[in-house]
Amino acid sequence: MKVGYLLVTIVFTALNFLHAEILRVPDDFTSVQTALDSSASGDTVLIGPGEYVQSLNAPMHDVTIASDYIVSGDTTQIMECILRPPPGSVGRNLFASQGIGLLRIQIVGVSFIGSMSGGEIVGGGIAVYGRVLLLDHCSIDSTYGNFGGGLYADSCDVTVSDCRFRSTSAWERGIVGYFQNCDVHMEQTLLSNGFPTAPNPSGENVLMIDGGNILVRRSIIEGFGWDDPPGVTGIRQLGAGTRIVFADCDIRGNRIHNFFRLPEEGLLQFSQIRFDSNRVVENEIQHDLFSYFDADTGSTCLFRNNSFVSNHRLSVEGFVSRMFFTVGANSQFTEVSRNMFVDNESQENSVAAIGSPADSFELKFHNNYIFNNACEGFANPPGGVTMLVSVPAGVVYHNVYSQSVGYAAFQGLHSSPPSFAPYNYWGDSTGPKQEDENPFGPETALRI
Repeated sequence: MKVGYLLVTIVFTALNFLHAEILRVPDDFTSVQTALDSSASGDTVLIGPGEYVQSLNAPMHDVTIASDYIVSGDTTQIMECILRPPPGSVGRNLFASQGIGLLRIQIVGVSFIGSMSGGEIVGGGIAVYGRVLLLDHCSIDSTYGNFGGGLYADSCDVTVSDCRFRSTSAWERGIVGYFQNCDVHMEQTLLSNGFPTAPNPSGENVLMIDGGNILVRRSIIEGFGWDDPPGVTGIRQLGAGTRIVFADCDIRGNRIHNFFRLPEEGLLQFSQIRFDSNRVVENEIQHDLFSYFDADTGSTCLFRNNSFVSNHRLSVEGFVSRMFFTVGANSQFTEVSRNMFVDNESQENSVAAIGSPADSFELKFHNNYIFNNACEGFANPPGGVTMLVSVPAGVVYHNVYSQSVGYAAFQGLHSSPPSFAPYNYWGDSTGPKQEDENPFGPETALRI
């Protein structure tokens, strides 16, 4: 039965392909919209070099929209195929409404430039509802939307690969993208130099996900952030049951407030965060990469195999800068392991402030390499600290600390009962004092 079903599916797909047509613009049709209106399910609208000034509506069937890049593989043809809304219009580049079933729209090798969707209109460059969206080797540049400056998707399966989002902006949420109840896979994509158009805390995020899941892999996030308000949020989440994965990405040259932002009610609702094998380099950080207190969600948050190098405190006056992790009492499991923290500098702590031994605590901070990090010592203790630690035994262990400026670790957040950080290598006298392991270390209530 399964073999027969598979054979029928293959034959049906082949027949669809044989019946599909290529509609060429401008050879066969003078406008892209006319070609789309004339297309049938499975057709390809092939757009020649040029600038096409119109806002497009996708047909209510499967369709491919592509430049000559899809044929030649010549990336220069991407920037030669430009879709732009009419001057002075308030509208997006492309709109795709929900049809019957999950219709498929594929866009390959096209540049979307200079749209402005105002008022309650969402999706600056592209807005898609209830579709399978495949966005491949496209450029979205200088687009603006109320929600989703570059891309807005609702109830969609979204795949974005080898694309570029540059100078996109949003009034409310999602400078680059806003995804509502979507499964999103973003691969080898550049997100750069976006900005909000109002000093609205909701809009200060690169990506917004409201339900669903997102995987961002082998991509670059760079050049976000500004003076007022200070910094940008990397990703903000609304609603429960969300899985967020960043893997093998470069996050560099940004001014960051938080990278992960909690819902406004203060209860973290992620079902899973995985931050793995990323490079976080030369950012200005005002708050933390990740922080939460008193969350009770049963979630799992894993930060593994990342490099945090040469990040610094926010240069805006009047803001106290922390660095990567601030974690309080919770019942959510978090692991920070096998990461490298090198040459980072802040005001409160240059790596982490962890915990409350009196409450439930589900954190593991282990097997990290922590080298040459500095803190100005704005808060206790004077002289600065790499980590403030208030945890029981079995939380902070098997880490390598070396050449910290100020204290490598210090009892913080709570004065009693004593905190524990056994089985770490302190490397020099900046670690806590211990008669045998570190006799020249500074006095602190921290037990090693």
